[in-house]
This record gives sequence, C-alpha cells and structure tokens, in this order.
Amino acid sequence: MAYNGNPNLKRQHEIREYSHAELAEMVRCAQDIEYFVERYATIITLDKGKQIISLYDYQKEMLKMMSGETIKDEKYNIITLAPRQCGKCVTGDTIINIENTETHERSEITIKEFHESLKGDN
Repeated sequence: MAYNGNPNLKRQHEIREYSHAELAEMVRCAQDIEYFVERYATIITLDKGKQIISLYDYQKEMLKMMSGETIKDEKYNIITLAPRQCGKCVTGDTIINIENTETHERSEITIKEFHESLKGDN
C-alpha cells in the first residue's frame, strides 16, 4: 500500500503504529538536527545516485545556530552569504521584512506572499 506506487509514501488517512524504538528515534531526531540530517536527509548525485548527506563542519555549525542549539533561549538573526545549491532552504511561511521604496513603509510578509506579489508585477 503506497501512494502513487512509491513505497516510501503512505496513503492519505493511513494509520500506522510505531514501535518504541521508532518513537525513540523520532524523539532523538527532533532533539538533534545534526543526527537527523546525517541519517535521513538524502541528495541525488550523478556519480553515486541517492545518498545520505555528509555535512561539512561549517554546515554543522550553521545547523546548530539555526536550531538555537548554540545559544539557548536567545533569539538572534543569522545572515549567510551562500551560493546556490549548497543545501539551504526555506518554507513558504518564512517571514521576511520588506520596505516600500517609495513610502519607506516597512512590513512583515511571508516568502510565499512576496513571491505571489512579484507574479502580479509582470
């Protein structure tokens, strides 16, 4: 039973019971981003096909900062100069701050809303 023939995807509304070991693994993954990424995040390369990501030290450090692991209970901003296709991502509900260049009015908007607003400008 798989969605669209993919055995890695469960069907909609499919109920599954997890073992104690699986639940413990989920908890560990939720508590340690580096552990999760180095065991479950995959990439596809031309040479080796699908493989588990092997993080560089700078990526491990960035993950720790972004997850708040390095400074507990502190909110801080991170600015990263990063090239394309280096393993970074955001979701549509990520909040960004924008400023109207004419009125200088500042506001918060999601990346999805910002992207949609750009489509209307074309």
